[in-house]
Amino acid sequence: MNSKDSFAILLDNLLLDDKNAYLDGKITSIEVDKEKMAITVNLSFPKVFEPKYDKVLREEVKKFFINLQGFTDCKLNVNFEDNKLSNDLLKAYYEYILNALSQKKHRYSCLNTFDKILEDEVVKVFCASEDDKAIISPLLNDVNKSFERLGLDVKCVISVSPFVASLEQKTEDSKKRANEEVFNYQKHFDSLKDGTNQNEAPQPKMKKRPSAKSAINGKPVPISSLPRTEVEIYEYQQKYGSAEFVIQGRVENFEIVERMSKDKTKKFKIFSCALVENNSCIIAKTFVYNNNGVDHEKFYREYCNNGDYVKAYGWLNYDKYARDVVLNIKEIIALEGEELDNQKNKIEKSKYDRIELHVHTKMSTLDGVMDVKDYVKRVSDYGYSACAVTDHYNIQVLPTFYKECKAHNIKPIFGVEAGMVDNSKFKVAFTDDNFDLASATYVVYDLETTGLSSNYDEIIEIAACKVKNGMVIDEFSEYVKPNREIDDFTTELTSITNDDVRNADKIEDVLPRFVEFFKGSILVAHNASFDNSHIKANMKRLGIYDGEDFPTIDTMQVARVFYGTKLKRFNLDAVCKLFDVENVHHHRAIYDARATASVFIKMLYNMLDKGIKNYNEINDHIDYDNVYKLVRPSHICILSKNKVGKKHLYELISDSHTTH
Repeated sequence: MNSKDSFAILLDNLLLDDKNAYLDGKITSIEVDKEKMAITVNLSFPKVFEPKYDKVLREEVKKFFINLQGFTDCKLNVNFEDNKLSNDLLKAYYEYILNALSQKKHRYSCLNTFDKILEDEVVKVFCASEDDKAIISPLLNDVNKSFERLGLDVKCVISVSPFVASLEQKTEDSKKRANEEVFNYQKHFDSLKDGTNQNEAPQPKMKKRPSAKSAINGKPVPISSLPRTEVEIYEYQQKYGSAEFVIQGRVENFEIVERMSKDKTKKFKIFSCALVENNSCIIAKTFVYNNNGVDHEKFYREYCNNGDYVKAYGWLNYDKYARDVVLNIKEIIALEGEELDNQKNKIEKSKYDRIELHVHTKMSTLDGVMDVKDYVKRVSDYGYSACAVTDHYNIQVLPTFYKECKAHNIKPIFGVEAGMVDNSKFKVAFTDDNFDLASATYVVYDLETTGLSSNYDEIIEIAACKVKNGMVIDEFSEYVKPNREIDDFTTELTSITNDDVRNADKIEDVLPRFVEFFKGSILVAHNASFDNSHIKANMKRLGIYDGEDFPTIDTMQVARVFYGTKLKRFNLDAVCKLFDVENVHHHRAIYDARATASVFIKMLYNMLDKGIKNYNEINDHIDYDNVYKLVRPSHICILSKNKVGKKHLYELISDSHTTH
């Protein structure tokens, strides 16, 4: 059965209204991952069809293989033998892609507001400045990738033009229109309500209860769903006409500050706070007025202070002073009684007591934001019976923690997060082979790959220097042709292009030659576990791996163990700098191999000077005290007795590197 007949059978099983649109299609290949139960279907068509047919085809193919055939995932790739696009088709596909992206993330819809030209398979978008270009560039890059996934050769470019409005100006214009609408509404409402001066600008209204017609009566919007960036605010305004919201939450970081006007003639005050709802918060602020017989500052201090619950109505904008999205308050009310029921702390009513076992206080640098007394109070409010504090590398807060727990009738659990090292896994030499270091032959090598995974990514370059008696005596350097094209990111990182590997041998030809090259030698690499994993994985696939580990020395581990006090970082560039070795072209295998070889020769002489004569003696000279700081802390929890004082705690934990 040929590929066209196979496609005809597939077409018969798909629920498509217009199957004539897919005539002359064929299945080029089908790839099945049995372990993941995933399938990739590759189809080919003579010419490009309309995007509406692409959408339906993708939906129906996925339904067929997932719902009817039992696959967990289905990927469809479409190729067009003649993928040239008319200007009408280009416009249709651009709108199709933009609509699909906007459904996932609304920010892509802002591309609709920019002037553009779509012709000759080029999408050219005009913006006002380099700043605007930086904002829309990642969005347009995703559009470009979508064209590629659809099998279309379309280029998306950005052109800076002085003749178009800036994104900031568009945002300001939209905000101005929205503010004018709110102003007119507020002005009319105030005149109807109490006859105030209609020529006076509306000021934030502060009350304990809203009036019946107030905008603040609207349903509160969850703070977590508010626009979080300037671009998202602009998108929201474009879609809904304004960026006004009603929100409610608990007041934190209450502040009223006095400022001087730019001309130094007037003073004014600003009220600001953080409104907190569950795990989300937003800054809210407004000017403080004391007129019309209302002491606004008194209201804020009495009803909008830390811990109070309020409901606020206003508009969002990006505040350049706060450097964050801010709600500018137009009206605010205090919440009382039944209105607070959904804001109160939930009391634990489970059959089994809940215990917080992983609290970091401010004593954990960069990993704790609260004082221990605040944690204990919150645990008490939640009705928990116990709490554990496990700060990084110190126990300074534990006496205070004990005192606070005693005051709130909470059982304290004392802990610490300390550094632990598994000596069996922290090795410089990977095996226990017997080699005389002075006379051994070493192959210092490096790989360039398409990614980090030895299972899914491919080797695209192998390079090595053979070292004996402190000298480089031979070299190995070959490109490897991968099964898939090299992407732009890999090319940018390694400088290896598809043209470089186009005429190279496959891995099944190159790897056996490299294995023969390092046979009988000690392998040396910087971060050798990574390079070795790729070599082993490919040898297994080729059936030439005997299961034995290679005798290997990792120069990165050597740097950590023997030169840890001299280095803050242990990448190849940092180590080369320490040993005064020039790395001509970083991230190219042959140059990295040569640089690593030069570094290793100096490391080898230093090891010999330290009295390390044999390969199997290297790990015996590791001073683990020097590497504790390099290992991620492991969690250690120490169960307390009923009464534990400061003296007893220091007896329990005498060394931050010891498990008790």
